[in-house]
Amino acid sequence: MEQPAFKPDGVTSTDAAESPLRSRPLVGYDFYLEKSGLDFISDGGYLRVGNFQSESGWVLYISIVKKQFALLFEAVLPFLNSANVTFFIPENAGVHSMILDGGLGLNQTGKVIIIQVSNKESLPIIAGQLVKSTEKFLGPAIPGAKLIGSCVYTEYRVSPPGTEGLKFDNDLRWPFKKISPEPLAKKTKWLKRKYLIASMIKGDIKGNVYKGLNFSQWSNIKWCIIKQGNANQCYDDADRTIRDRLEWQFHVQSALDGKVALPKVSDFFELERSTYLVMEFIEGNSLYDMFNGLQGGTAWFALETQNKIAIINYLLQTLDILGKFHSNGFIHRDLSPLNFMVTADNNVIAIDIELCFNYLTNQPNPAFTLGTPGYMSPEQIRSNIPCVEDDIYGIGGLILRAFTGLSPTKFNPDDKEKLYLDLMYHLQNQRIVTLICLCLDNDAGKRPTLDRIRHCLEVYSSTVLTESKGVNSNYKSEAEQNFVSMFTDVLLSYQKYPLLGKNSTWYAKSENEDNIISNEFKSYSWFPGFYSGTCGIVYLLALADHYGYDLSDNRDFLYSNLDLVTAYYQETMVPECGLLNGLSGFCVAKALLIKYDLFGRHIANFDNISSQLSQVNDQINLANGVAGQGIAMLLCADLLKFPAFASSAGNIANQLMREQHNDGSWSINKDNTSKKGVKHTGLFYGIAGITYFLLEYGVRYCSEESKAAATAALGWLLKNRRSENGRLIWSVNSNGQSVNPWLEYGFTGVAWLFIKASEILNDDAYYEAAKSALLSHPRFIASNYLSQANGLAGLGEVYLEAYRVSKEKEWFERASHIAAFLAHCAKIQEDGSTYWLDGSENLPTAGFMTGTGGILHFLLRFQHPEKIGFHLFSI
Repeated sequence: MEQPAFKPDGVTSTDAAESPLRSRPLVGYDFYLEKSGLDFISDGGYLRVGNFQSESGWVLYISIVKKQFALLFEAVLPFLNSANVTFFIPENAGVHSMILDGGLGLNQTGKVIIIQVSNKESLPIIAGQLVKSTEKFLGPAIPGAKLIGSCVYTEYRVSPPGTEGLKFDNDLRWPFKKISPEPLAKKTKWLKRKYLIASMIKGDIKGNVYKGLNFSQWSNIKWCIIKQGNANQCYDDADRTIRDRLEWQFHVQSALDGKVALPKVSDFFELERSTYLVMEFIEGNSLYDMFNGLQGGTAWFALETQNKIAIINYLLQTLDILGKFHSNGFIHRDLSPLNFMVTADNNVIAIDIELCFNYLTNQPNPAFTLGTPGYMSPEQIRSNIPCVEDDIYGIGGLILRAFTGLSPTKFNPDDKEKLYLDLMYHLQNQRIVTLICLCLDNDAGKRPTLDRIRHCLEVYSSTVLTESKGVNSNYKSEAEQNFVSMFTDVLLSYQKYPLLGKNSTWYAKSENEDNIISNEFKSYSWFPGFYSGTCGIVYLLALADHYGYDLSDNRDFLYSNLDLVTAYYQETMVPECGLLNGLSGFCVAKALLIKYDLFGRHIANFDNISSQLSQVNDQINLANGVAGQGIAMLLCADLLKFPAFASSAGNIANQLMREQHNDGSWSINKDNTSKKGVKHTGLFYGIAGITYFLLEYGVRYCSEESKAAATAALGWLLKNRRSENGRLIWSVNSNGQSVNPWLEYGFTGVAWLFIKASEILNDDAYYEAAKSALLSHPRFIASNYLSQANGLAGLGEVYLEAYRVSKEKEWFERASHIAAFLAHCAKIQEDGSTYWLDGSENLPTAGFMTGTGGILHFLLRFQHPEKIGFHLFSI
């Protein structure tokens, strides 16, 4: 996996730190440093004063809520300045929020101010002064760090990375004994001697959700839900924390017990700086999962009638629950399908109501902020006094999600005409589309009542039996007519926010490997590679330029970002060298630029490509390993008509054949730290990608050995299929039953290999294998995931490849549906910015495999199938 660049001390840079729903501009913390006349530099997401110290030692941290930052910094700055230490503060209020909310990862959570002390003798003195200076301030706990006192924490940081297990003389002894004894880790599954934690349901920085056993009555032990609130999390402008939210939820659920379908609450208490809310455990599934199961990846207009009726019935139950909230004086304010459960006997209940507001008593005052993007009304985003119409807006988002399978954030309700046309494609029912549009109207006075919504759904439910299935070609042709203008708008969007970040660079979402964090806030970092970074975007822009789309306004951004990648790889001691996340992908992007006369055809550039393609690699897969390097060699040789680039491809083929098992497979390690490999099937990281390189090499260089190895691997893949709904597909690996439908890890990527094999080896059996797998996708597919790697764009590319090879019309029709589907969930802002949001994200990214770039590539290829081929892997 590619690591984010520019990340000293593990911190990623971000200018997408604040929610796109913000109503106030970011507050830059450079103001505090400039006011004091301090020199500083930007260092990742922080501003650093002093010289960065990489040696091992104790590091001090101050955790502080945003509201108190200015006063705290004023209190500690004179001392920090005189103590001659190096310290870091967040770049702005947005980064500060992400540090507190876990958006920068578990390792960075709570570390608002970081202090490095070079003089070990003065470390306890400095820590003691900081504890004294911060006595009146509040900050959330820092996971993994030890509390010295007040909101000052510490941990022993080891440098360089990888030496964590080493001891350094007496350095690890607790140096703060005169201030406080060393805290000892306390782990207990018992709370109040009444509740036993059995498992964690959801991990969250603000507090976990557990499944537990309630031993309040030993004669009647019951399962329960234990909702935890960590100290000082969710601190707001009214000086309230998560404790206040949980206490309010306890009050509301107690007041509505027996009146609204809710779990029964049994306890609310505080224990060791955390707050706990205990309620009954409800067996069932979330409404979100129920909708997904009923939709089955099929567009609404092609969905089975009984599934439509079931979805409508769940919505009607939700409306009944909401009506009871309103009749008892409460506004719900967070109508995401994740906040409702469907019980084993098929009844809907509400489960997460901490944002509720009592409009009869005007409590809480002010109302708690935030909510779920896409389900929050404009008034709620602006923190207006809650009103019933806020819930009507939320219901509009819920109906949209239930019927389309798409997150409401993908659409722009401000553009009423486009919203109507987009929903008409997805639903093809004027009554329901009009209802959703009215619910999402920015004018609260125009939103319908609950009774009117219920009536509309009931009438629709009674007529759904007479609906015809299949797409209306009028909507599809309308979308295709607008492709050219859409392409231009998307390409122009690469030069402005939100696709373009600070310093005129393109950002991608950082991978969050902290599985215990499920927060919505994410960090966005600069990456050099093809997968989600700059190389893939450069590749896309070069193609668009070559095929007649005016990039004159984008040229400066293209070259400045290309220079950034060049500098990064020159300065990195041991760069990644893979096709998707390293130097090999960079070489392919440069070769394409040279071919299209966008980069100099100089001998120095050719030498540079040759050198970078020859880096040592200890992995074998296509994404990061030698198989991808081999593909890059063949691609560069083809693009620049320079066979010398592929001179080492034979060595790679021989290496892969040596490592191949007798059964035709390979055991593939996740990385060089893995001892035992797994037989992954997929294209990016598995056997399919390795097979494709051997297949191409064998044909191009007349290597019968390489072709034989590829044929053996194809045979292994054929033997390791499984039946799914009457179709033969591939699991993610040979050890389990996990199935992934997409290009990166899933059977769609393997199907692409078999299409290529049928073409190269002229064997229809391989095509039939690919056909069986691809036909397991719904004819009129719908998905919330749109990207190349793991979404509809990648599937559309494979459909186009199947059509190119077989000439079977169905594949082009399927690709045509995906093209229209994507066109009708492109988000267009008032300034013309056009992009796509993948999954349930709130901010777009520009990258090729994970963002807007790959979606645009598919649509360009759909428009010009005779000119533009399958992307990076195809030769």
